[in-house]
Amino acid sequence: TIGPTFNITNGANRGTLSSLSYYQADITETTRVGSIQQQDNSVAVTALQPLDYSQFGLNWATMNPLPQGVGYSSVGMSATGQYQTLNADSTIYYSSNYGQSWTPTTLASSVNSIAISASGQYQIAALLGATKGLYYSSNYGQTWTVATGTNAINFYQVCISASGQYASACVWNASSVTYYSSNYGQTWTASNQAGVFFGIACSASGQYQVVGDGGASGGSGAIY
Repeated sequence: TIGPTFNITNGANRGTLSSLSYYQADITETTRVGSIQQQDNSVAVTALQPLDYSQFGLNWATMNPLPQGVGYSSVGMSATGQYQTLNADSTIYYSSNYGQSWTPTTLASSVNSIAISASGQYQIAALLGATKGLYYSSNYGQTWTVATGTNAINFYQVCISASGQYASACVWNASSVTYYSSNYGQTWTASNQAGVFFGIACSASGQYQVVGDGGASGGSGAIY
């Protein structure tokens, strides 16, 4: 509980503070603040009402600036949600305002997977079809560049570390190896792990990764 005055016993601001207005808070809230009780019985005080985490993802709204009645094959989002990128009708769109408005890019192809760094600045797209390969962006999805040596390969899935520096990708519907990058997706190297891969994921650091092998011609799959 925070009262009209309170004591600070350690640190640079030791003493009794009473020059500012403080308001009592409890776990049932007050009209001045919202409070959230944690599992250890501590209380987080905020000027906003507490979030109801059980309601996240409950309500949805159609984004009218986007083409309607077309297919959406992939989407990615930064850690805060401010930066988002998606593929609509074989065109990549990006948003920098939490998905409220969208801008098309000049990259047009069948995009099967989009991976975005935590900040949203670094992004990688796996393309297949007439325009194929791995494309990277270092400006929040606004412009894209094909990664060296990847434009002859149909890529299926891609993952990226939180910083964006490390990434890995697997090839579309073929017995092949995975590929990895340590320079923000600009260049890629084939790994020594072969299989028919349908999914890949990276840890925040990029050090730990997992890939799913679906098995060739109905054979047994595996996780690596």
